[in-house]
Amino acid sequence: MEQNTDPMSFFNSSEEETLEAIERSESSPRIRDGRICICGHPHTRHATFADVVSCTPSRMSCDCKLIRLVADVSDTRPFLRRTEGPGPDHALQKAMKVAKDRNIEVEWLIESICDKCETPARVDVVPISQNGKKGYNVFLCLTCRSEL
Repeated sequence: MEQNTDPMSFFNSSEEETLEAIERSESSPRIRDGRICICGHPHTRHATFADVVSCTPSRMSCDCKLIRLVADVSDTRPFLRRTEGPGPDHALQKAMKVAKDRNIEVEWLIESICDKCETPARVDVVPISQNGKKGYNVFLCLTCRSEL
């Protein structure tokens, strides 16, 4: 292979055209999507193919089967964690703690209501399975959570 001192000579487009493209992309406003799913991961990490949800927050994949947007945050970087159980072991609650510690703006898109008894209350995120399939998450109050 031949070494070239001008890497741009490889391309058909001119350097001026490429510079114009860089300026266009840097000057156009980016649309920020800070919405977070109940699974604890950014909405932008989800894809839907024929009603099948795929969530890939990083190299790992998430079992999320139902996109439910619950918050809007100013920085989604803390929301790439793994769920290891309910409540404080859930990706959403761990990420919210990090967001609070880093002074990341958080706007809840939902009310704090138990998904089972539908009572306004403080809740925890609980991963559940439906017909043996993992990937569903609900908000449960302490009473309903103790009934599981």
